[in-house]
Amino acid sequence: MKKKKRLIIIVCVILLIFLILYFLNKPEKMSTEEYIKQEIFVDVSGCNVQIDNDNHGGLLGDGHYYVKLDCSNDYVNIKNQINEWKQLPLTQNLYYKMYGREDTENITYVGDGIASELGIPEIKNGYYKFIDRHREAIDPTNDSALFDRYSYNFTLALYDLDTNILYYYELDT
Repeated sequence: MKKKKRLIIIVCVILLIFLILYFLNKPEKMSTEEYIKQEIFVDVSGCNVQIDNDNHGGLLGDGHYYVKLDCSNDYVNIKNQINEWKQLPLTQNLYYKMYGREDTENITYVGDGIASELGIPEIKNGYYKFIDRHREAIDPTNDSALFDRYSYNFTLALYDLDTNILYYYELDT
């Protein structure tokens, strides 16, 4: 019985230490615009945030972060900042992740993809930036290993030139 009490006390002390360290090191909350600028190096302060949805949670921070920005008022500035992004269409892997695909070998449909869940239209005229944040990633701009791992940790930003909408998406599993 003494050993059990001692173990409970040790576990409680360890948890208390973790909580204290977490709250002491917790960064201040950034604005959506500041966060996006930090992550993809695009100043979106002239854009209007239409959707800001962050469902990261739990111990490991799994979830997604989705932002939709209307950049109609600042489209010249945005276009100048994204000129080094890749021009659409997406690579096959990114297209499958965003919009789903048909499995022609098994003649089945494999999901609708992220875009249908979030209401992102299929963009034909625009640019994108992909960042593979997985710890096994060798080149963070290369998506070729996207489906070869047990988890996803990536950022994908899409800019629609026809509507001047910037879609920002992070997935952590």
